[in-house]
Amino acid sequence: MEERGRIFLNSTVSPLRPLPSIIAADASSRTESAPSEKPVPAPERTYTRADRVDSAVKHFGKEAAKAVQSMTLAWMGLLVGATVGGAFVNGPLGIGMTIAHKMLGFLIPSMVGAIGGILVEQPKGADTHGLALLPVGAGLAAGARAEKTPLQKAATAGEAVLKGLRAIPSFIYPTTSNFSPAEREVVIKTLDRLPLGEVTTVQKIIGSPNLHKEWASGLARPQFVERIIEIDKSSLADPIYGEGVVIHEVGHTKDLATGIGRFFTISSRSPWGKGPYVLDPDTDAPGDIYAATNHYEDFAQGHKLYHTDPEALKTGNPAKYESMRRSEIPGLLESWMDRPLVRQAGKDVAALTEKVPGSRTLMDFAGSVIGPLTIHHAAHELENGLNDGDALQEIHGGLGLVSGTLFSFKPLAPAGLALEGIRYIVGKKLESGRLSPSRARNAAGKAMAIISGPVGLLSYGAVRNLKEPEKGDRAKGEVTRDLALTRGDKIYLAKTTGASILGGLGGTVAGGLLGEQAGLVLASAAGNPLAGAVLFIGSRLAGALAGAYGGSRLGGAVGKALA
Repeated sequence: MEERGRIFLNSTVSPLRPLPSIIAADASSRTESAPSEKPVPAPERTYTRADRVDSAVKHFGKEAAKAVQSMTLAWMGLLVGATVGGAFVNGPLGIGMTIAHKMLGFLIPSMVGAIGGILVEQPKGADTHGLALLPVGAGLAAGARAEKTPLQKAATAGEAVLKGLRAIPSFIYPTTSNFSPAEREVVIKTLDRLPLGEVTTVQKIIGSPNLHKEWASGLARPQFVERIIEIDKSSLADPIYGEGVVIHEVGHTKDLATGIGRFFTISSRSPWGKGPYVLDPDTDAPGDIYAATNHYEDFAQGHKLYHTDPEALKTGNPAKYESMRRSEIPGLLESWMDRPLVRQAGKDVAALTEKVPGSRTLMDFAGSVIGPLTIHHAAHELENGLNDGDALQEIHGGLGLVSGTLFSFKPLAPAGLALEGIRYIVGKKLESGRLSPSRARNAAGKAMAIISGPVGLLSYGAVRNLKEPEKGDRAKGEVTRDLALTRGDKIYLAKTTGASILGGLGGTVAGGLLGEQAGLVLASAAGNPLAGAVLFIGSRLAGALAGAYGGSRLGGAVGKALA
């Protein structure tokens, strides 16, 4: 029937006649008839265990990326605060301060900086992520998406320069301050006696007029950005005694440079910290041996005696002499660097930085911050890649996390630079279509595993095992947006992961040992020191790689059988 200019049809329509189009009286409103057949529902999808593992990996990856961004902001804030505090306590205003006041002057700005770094993190609902606002470290993938501004180009170029400088082996002598010419001469001549690798573990040596009031001739103060030594000026009046003080304190910085902070140092291992202790004829008396204070002092006293009277150390403490001798063996690169021309260049650079107050601190700060800054931007890039399904950002972010970690430790910076090159090549090939996302991910995973060492190899083997789907494996239910793992899946993951890691660990150790023995044979047969070193390192790496991969695969198979 018709009412108010509109046509209403009976709801029952014969299927033999097509339904005519209905034209409303109001020309501004047009509708068409509904289809007579219901849409066929899409077939319900079944998910393999690998699907759910992939969902779990992405979920944890995004959460981990967010946590890493917050952590690195706190880390960078700590570095800023430590640099400011260090510049204060090591400057003219801090010369007369006591050790306790200097510690407070250093720790308070460090804590404030760390808290400030956390507060920089984006507020909820913001579109930007902390330091992602800055042009520095914008990342190669970002450059593939949009044209960079001149400021961003300059910042990216500066970041590349800092990474290159970070990868160059240390050769700059420590800067000296608050010494008379005669006192400075004692310090420099003493440094010339030590291996270059030990000299460069110190960034600054400062003369203190008041250290003897606290019953100390010297003091090594490791900071987050710099390792600094204070020498009491009165101890340099006697050049022989002053030389011993400098060597003792450099022993501390050498020891601390081998570990992470105060952990995993040479002195934390046997025979240091155990009797018989190193006896210093200049200062010790029966029942009052300074080396017995702790393992740090035992090592520093052993370092002093090794360089002033090695035969006395060898006779009285043969185990400690042997440990010190092994620690003094230079690496291939260090042997090549430690030559008069390089040392003189290091002294000249140090002299220039002494003329510009704060320049050495700024230089060391820039080198220290490049690692966490790279990690921060890489985590932001990885999070975006996982959210958007962007393989280029995901791969750049993953590789950036590893390279940033390597740049955070000066001895590992060359490996970080190598990974940056791989990051650039893989990204360019992926962007141009010459490399598929799956192959790019595989290449990036292998590169990260090989460069980051045994831990990377184990992780790569374990994740690779987890992601391999089983034949005929079908799981009921859907993968939710966040995570959908049943209790059985968690047990499966735990068993396969644990077995893969244990197998990979055993394979790495066994393969590394076999590769080392093969490398020794090849190096001996080579006859050339450089070729021998390359063969030795290559054989050990190849053995560890083969052992880690084979061991993790075998362990994963055992884990699947147990699950």
